[in-house]
Amino acid sequence: MLLRRWAALVILVVVCFFAIRGVLGTTGTSFPATTSETTAPPRLVESLATWHLPAPVSRAVVLPLHGQIVVLGGLAPGDVSTSAIRQIDPASGSATTLGQLTTAVHDAAGAVFGGRLVVFAGGSFSTVAAVQSFAGGATSSAGSLPAARSDLVAASIGSRTYVLGGFDGTSLERPILETTDGTHFQVAGNLARPVRYPAVAVIGGRVYVIGGQLGTQESTATGAQTNDIQRFDPVTGRTMVIGHLPVTLGHASAVTLGGELFVIGGRTGSTLSDAIWQIDTKSGHAMRIGTFAYPRSDAGTVTIGDEVYLVGGETTGPTAPLDTVVELSLIRPSTNATTPSSGTSVPGRSDSRTTNIYAAAGANMFSPVVRHMPYRIYVPESGGHSVDVIDPYTYKVIARYTTALDPQHVVPAWDLKTLYATNDLGNSLTPISPYTGRPEGPNIPVADPYNMYFTPDGRYAIVVEEAKQILAFRDPRTFEVDKALHVNCAGVDHADFSADGSYAVFSCEFSGKLVKVDLATKSVVGYLTLPGSSPQDVKLDPAGKIFYVADHNLGGVWEISARTFKSIGFIATGQDTHGLYPSRNAKDLYVTDRGAGSITVIDFATRKIVATWHIPGGGSPDMGNVSPDGKVLWVSGRYDDCVYAISTVDGHLIAKIPVPNMPHGLAVWPQPGRYSLGHTGIMR
Repeated sequence: MLLRRWAALVILVVVCFFAIRGVLGTTGTSFPATTSETTAPPRLVESLATWHLPAPVSRAVVLPLHGQIVVLGGLAPGDVSTSAIRQIDPASGSATTLGQLTTAVHDAAGAVFGGRLVVFAGGSFSTVAAVQSFAGGATSSAGSLPAARSDLVAASIGSRTYVLGGFDGTSLERPILETTDGTHFQVAGNLARPVRYPAVAVIGGRVYVIGGQLGTQESTATGAQTNDIQRFDPVTGRTMVIGHLPVTLGHASAVTLGGELFVIGGRTGSTLSDAIWQIDTKSGHAMRIGTFAYPRSDAGTVTIGDEVYLVGGETTGPTAPLDTVVELSLIRPSTNATTPSSGTSVPGRSDSRTTNIYAAAGANMFSPVVRHMPYRIYVPESGGHSVDVIDPYTYKVIARYTTALDPQHVVPAWDLKTLYATNDLGNSLTPISPYTGRPEGPNIPVADPYNMYFTPDGRYAIVVEEAKQILAFRDPRTFEVDKALHVNCAGVDHADFSADGSYAVFSCEFSGKLVKVDLATKSVVGYLTLPGSSPQDVKLDPAGKIFYVADHNLGGVWEISARTFKSIGFIATGQDTHGLYPSRNAKDLYVTDRGAGSITVIDFATRKIVATWHIPGGGSPDMGNVSPDGKVLWVSGRYDDCVYAISTVDGHLIAKIPVPNMPHGLAVWPQPGRYSLGHTGIMR
């Protein structure tokens, strides 16, 4: 009997525990989280490719159709309405013209009904009520709205589309119209506050209308806009103001990604915004979570599968629209991620939850730390004792500075504030100011620094002592040694880091091995021998699943499973394979074949070669990086005493700049990204 009573008591305790856990939530935390356990907000970033429209446009209707992005109407340069209907393939960036609208309009709204693209009203020579339908390459009339409207928005929930806001030429429109076919309309409710030029998005079966302009004039003077966050519930037909932005905002864009609502850009008064706001749809609270590369307003948004694209827009005004199509990615920082002591706000281990570890290093996605640094190419003379500085606009050497003997690489610091020339035989680091482009302060004594990396959390600099077979974990500011890790791996020199930042894989050039290093314990986990190899550069694929390893001896690239640390393939590229660089859109891997005088392009998705670019007259492409906009691959010509600027569009040689004494690991700076992992600028 006593045993049964104890068993019953145990069962009661267990049941109560799970009941309490159910009350507190199902997130895996049984008790209220402490301050140190709070999760940082998600980040919305520009990532992957920046495609280009056939012509600039803003204030267009942007809709999805069969996996493609279709852009209808809008404002062309000169503040002129266009009737063009254009299509962009988000996979390749290829653009085509599909047809023309019957009436050129801008500031219209649109929706998809079956295979039909429908454009609601808009502005032309005057505000119109016409509804235009595009299908099968032809445009036809689908009727009209009950009244003329421009500066309006539309949102679809299932088979129903809602037309909201706008201006009829005299007054603002309060009624919310509902349609299931794009032809017949009925009033489904009213806005709590009528607005024009709001942002709109749908989450959880409700429509959110954010900001907008209150005035009946085009002027966007301060006070003519609102900061209201309105929520329309189609079930009840009611609209209510659930919160407010910290600023008034009009002409912004809204997107939903990963169940989160974000508002991008727009105008506060007459000032364009580069802000990204996240809105809590339960509380109505708005929080600024980041900035984009440059301010923009009046851009279209479209969702294709799980991806969101920002299309066109304005950076100055309606007379000068943009031609860009930018993919947006969501990064969710991991719980308990610590904020680095350097002052940046980037957790070191946030990458494991993304599908693209380079998502924060897309075209021109600059950290605020580097925005005012001049764009330069820094080239170490590995056969001398100098660093040359190239102006990438004129393709000329504009300065040469003394370092110490045998500078092998120019390495950006983790916090992006300093560049270091690693003087291998000079046993020192030369700090270089990226603001002035010249050495700043005395050389820092460091033993045998062939190369240098930084742990993803920014806690350590890892100085690669190649000749001594040592990985020296040092303080990234004082460079005092924390631990000197000896590796049984001759010629250790290049590396990359796992997606979650827990370990690194280093190549060992003279022993044909790779070594896996646990970063928490600063110890060797294991070795992998690659028969007949001489491994060089290492680069992780965007999905974080495969380490690519360049092989000098075998002339190709090994594929190493990040999960098993075993070889899963080999891709033959060309003689003396050396450097590896992901494209700015994280689609391709650029491989330098130093002995073949060529660049091999490998598609990350298919793991196949898609192009080979030969340098005219031959060459020795070695180390380098990609330009901030992704259009130029800069690599040193180590055995030809030059630097190559190569187009990533078609592989043609743009320029060949003379640089003496075996130029080696050049750095392109500034680079997009949140932090540097070292080498010539491995950015994430």
